[in-house]
This record gives sequence, C-alpha cells and structure tokens, in this order.
Amino acid sequence: MNRTFLAALTMTILLASSCTEKQRLNKSNTKIEIIDAKPITSDLADLAAYTGRYPNEVALLKNVRLKPRLQQLLGKDYDLMIKYWNTETPISVENNIISTTGCEQHNCANNDYTLSIDLPNDRISVFHTKNGKVKKYTEQNKALVLIKP
Repeated sequence: MNRTFLAALTMTILLASSCTEKQRLNKSNTKIEIIDAKPITSDLADLAAYTGRYPNEVALLKNVRLKPRLQQLLGKDYDLMIKYWNTETPISVENNIISTTGCEQHNCANNDYTLSIDLPNDRISVFHTKNGKVKKYTEQNKALVLIKP
C-alpha cells in the first residue's frame, strides 16, 4: 500500500512540474529559428567515409589532397608530425568535423597531435601538445594562421 501511494505521489509531482514547465515555456516570447546547415564543398569531404578506421590504415596523412595542405600549414613541423604520428586513434566525424589523434609511441603524454578537418568551412587545424605546451596551426580562408601559446 505504501509503495502504491509513493508511486502515485511521485507521478503527480512529475506531472505537475511538467505542466508548469510547459506553461513557462509557452509564456516566453522566445522564437527558435532553425538554420539550415552550411553545405559542404570541401574537397576533403570524402575522407568522412573513413570513420572508425585508423589513419595509417587508410593512408590519411598521405592523401593527395590533404598532404599538401598539411605541409603548407605546418611548414618545417610537418616532418616532425609524420615522424611522431605512431600511436593513433580511429577517425571520427561529429558535426561534419573529422578528427583523429596521433602521438609519439610510449610518450603520448608529452608529444601528441590532434588533426581536425572542418568540412563546412574547409579548414584544417592541427594542435600539437609537447611537454604541456600547445601549438595551434589553423587555416583561415586557406591562409595560414599560427597561434603560439
């Protein structure tokens, strides 16, 4: 009997609070506008098909469209990234942003790279964490912007 009473009381409280919440939402004059997602025009869009696979498995860093952009973005640091991209995570895509990480084998905590490709904006970014300091390399309108800590 006690369980039935407690269950009924709980349901009543939940229903009352949800009605109050609906009334509060309906009384506000806030308009919600849904904006269509930006179309993807990046020549790297096909790389999203590699979701769940490892960069070395699909030769991601050697991709003919990605490699020259990475070389331009990283400059002399490109060779270091390739050298230390030993241990890696699978490629993932979330909100049309491709991302993966690679790091120096047995030293990930001190030498780690994160690669992200923003498909709607056709922009590549690389974050290099070395000994606790982060260097961010990012394309902006296909022009190089290097942000140092």
